[in-house]
Order: sequence, then C-alpha cells, then structure tokens
Amino acid sequence: MFNVNNNHQLKVGSSCIKQFNIALLEKDGRRIYGKDRNSKINKLIDLARISSSNKITFQLLNELCKINRDLEQNNMFIECWTQLKVNGTIEPKLALFLINNFIESNIDYSKVDMKIDVKRKKCKEQISKMSKKSYALIRLLLNEKTRKEYDKMILL
Repeated sequence: MFNVNNNHQLKVGSSCIKQFNIALLEKDGRRIYGKDRNSKINKLIDLARISSSNKITFQLLNELCKINRDLEQNNMFIECWTQLKVNGTIEPKLALFLINNFIESNIDYSKVDMKIDVKRKKCKEQISKMSKKSYALIRLLLNEKTRKEYDKMILL
C-alpha cells in the first residue's frame, strides 16, 4: 500500500486490507475491492498454506527426480507434485508410490509432511484395498481419526 500524501510504501496484511477496505493491487495496476478482492485474497492465502504445508515433501520429490531418470516414473512424480500443489493433498496410491520410491532411493522420509486425501470415495477405496504392508507405510500420514477407522478395517 502506498501513502498518497508522501508516496511511502507500507505492507499491510490481509485482515487490514479487508477491514479498512484497501484495494488489492494487481500486477497490471488494476485495483480490486469488495467480494472480488476478498475472494482473491482467500485464494492466495490457501495457495500459500498448501505450499508451506508440503515444503518437505516437495524437497524430497526434487531429490527423487534428480536420482531417478526414468521418464514414466518422473511423470508419476509430476502427478504427485501437481496433486499436492493444487489440492494440498495426495491420493493414497500416489503417497504409497512416493514412499516406496523414497525407500528404494534411500531417502529419509520420516519428516515428510504430505497429507493424504481421505475425503473422496475413490481415495477411501484405495486405502481399503491396500495390503497390510502398504497401509502400514502410509498409516502415519493419516490423521488420528482416519487411522482408527482404517486400522479396524485393514489391520484386523
């Protein structure tokens, strides 16, 4: 934000922008106000949250791409990257694919921060059809409630 009287710049957070009806300035110079501005701000915040929440996973994916030169596998890595970047979550079968690649490439994935999609029917089916061994690999990436649900189904 620029002070029109002295042309000094001030960085303002999203709450202040909304509260004081400050325009969101687009790269092309357009000013956005009201609902359109709030919607754009919310989308930007969501994108930032997604990117920061999967930071370690993105770093490990980069390592995998450097190690593995197989085109088909790199296309799978790109699919994983895309799901995480767009949704903030990844399908269970792709999470398993990544973990198996981390193991094969001797990459420590103990601090991986990817979140598995467990809301869509397709994803629930992927987990329910996993072997005990496969499920054990992704289990720690699930939240406690989901873990309890699938533990009963798969581990018993």
